[in-house]
Amino acid sequence: IRSSPEWTCIIVGFTTGYVRIYTEDGILLFSQIFHDESVVQLKCHTQFPSPIRSLTEQPDELYIRYSSSILVVIDGLSLYQLLKVCREHVLKSSMKRNHFLFS
Repeated sequence: IRSSPEWTCIIVGFTTGYVRIYTEDGILLFSQIFHDESVVQLKCHTQFPSPIRSLTEQPDELYIRYSSSILVVIDGLSLYQLLKVCREHVLKSSMKRNHFLFS
């Protein structure tokens, strides 16, 4: 059974080497430079749970390839946990601003 995701994000690589992750509304969640060359490819590998294969066979990962073919691999679970915290912070900050505006 597949379920829809709780939320989605947009991952963008830049010529400066930065990788930035945004909410669907364009709010910056995370920004990091992993290498000082142009990002030429981003690939997200995710796997849905299956009774046939274990989750340890192919972990969720984000692949970042730079212009000199340097490859950075980020653990998907760690990235997901980081993005959840960043998203919660953004939502709390947004609620505080809205409360201030409407008070």
